[in-house]
Amino acid sequence: MRHLILLLALPLLAGCPSAPTRGDDDDDDTTANSDDDDATDDDDDATDDDDATDDDDATDDDDSAPSASPGYRIGYFPSWGIYARDFQVTDIPAAELSHIYYAFLNLQPDGTCVLGDPWADIEIVLGDDTWDQPVRGNFNQLRILKENHPGLEVMLSVGGWTWSGNFSTVASTEAGRATFASTCVDLVRTYGFDGLDVDWEYPVEGGLGGNSNSPADTANHVLLLQAVRDEFDAYEAEDAKDYRIAIAASANASYIANLDVYGLSQVLDWIGLMSYDFHGTWESTTGLQSPMYAAPGDPSASADVLTVTAAAQEYLDAGLPPTQLVVGIPIYGRAWTGVDPGPNNDGLFQSSTGAAPGTWEAGSYDWSDLVDNYITPSNTFWESAAEVPYLYDAATGMFATYDDVASVQSKAEWVAEQGLGGVMFWELSADHPTENLISTAHAVLGGD
Repeated sequence: MRHLILLLALPLLAGCPSAPTRGDDDDDDTTANSDDDDATDDDDDATDDDDATDDDDATDDDDSAPSASPGYRIGYFPSWGIYARDFQVTDIPAAELSHIYYAFLNLQPDGTCVLGDPWADIEIVLGDDTWDQPVRGNFNQLRILKENHPGLEVMLSVGGWTWSGNFSTVASTEAGRATFASTCVDLVRTYGFDGLDVDWEYPVEGGLGGNSNSPADTANHVLLLQAVRDEFDAYEAEDAKDYRIAIAASANASYIANLDVYGLSQVLDWIGLMSYDFHGTWESTTGLQSPMYAAPGDPSASADVLTVTAAAQEYLDAGLPPTQLVVGIPIYGRAWTGVDPGPNNDGLFQSSTGAAPGTWEAGSYDWSDLVDNYITPSNTFWESAAEVPYLYDAATGMFATYDDVASVQSKAEWVAEQGLGGVMFWELSADHPTENLISTAHAVLGGD
């Protein structure tokens, strides 16, 4: 049942993780890439999998209590955030995170990993950088951040929606895999990072038009990551470091079917579930982008599988240990305009005329922008079955679906109860200084 949130009577809880929102950026951000851009009309499009389960109890052992959650709190830092967004490394809430993913490295056709934006990564003078030091920019600022937060780990991310075009070809040969492993690991070691997040979007299906893809991707995906693991293992003793390997993976059941989940679990430290963009403005009907459970009245044919809990269960059923599953949370909303009010006068599951203008691109709003400029006590609703909020402004016809402090707390508590690995946010620059989603997750999972 949906009911109106009276924000003044029920204030948001104080302070709490590979579509254009997760990468396509402002016009001047020429290197902007995306890890969450699986929000397209053919990848995050609703898939109807008769074998998918909507079992809300994400556990692989019904007869025993789940293991304690490691409590990972992972946030993506996009390299282009330092430009129009003016979100700097010094703005990262490092004390509330266990890991930072730096997005993105690019992948060349021969398998070579290269810096995605050398200017932002190592060249621009930031903070106390001097023009003549060999490593400046975001990488040096992240080095300083780690020194000030000894428990924090920072990993490089490679690929994302825009830069996944060469993965299939590279992974298909031993030489390509070896080049990928050696060059990615070299960048991690050279610049003092703690591991690699591989955002291949997507094996077998291909993702963005023009990407290489093959049915052999399922097996080659594991081989590619094993090559990275072997390369890291060769240096762990020398570097006195336990290097991490992770991936970001789709929450769409048809994409999950293209993964050797158990094989991946033997190589990876964890899998980051991109459990958002279940609905967005690639569809003309409004919906909820990251519901915990199916909402009554959802007209989509696969409403029962397009939920956080159902997607999580797909991975667990495929053999992933719960502590290796990290649940993705968006720090942005999807929004439509020209939305009919519908029978409940709330705009949910109603037709639209298209995408609302957005913060940086049509159809997508930063959480901070929503809080400051759109959310009011009179236009905000709570879908109690799905455990997520939404807003509908009858005057403008705008409908937005997003996560707020209450829904993030609910998701983090569920992650802890089920003994899952933690949460992963896309992306850090979009959070609000007071209605803070990362702080909310930290309060539940941070252990302090």
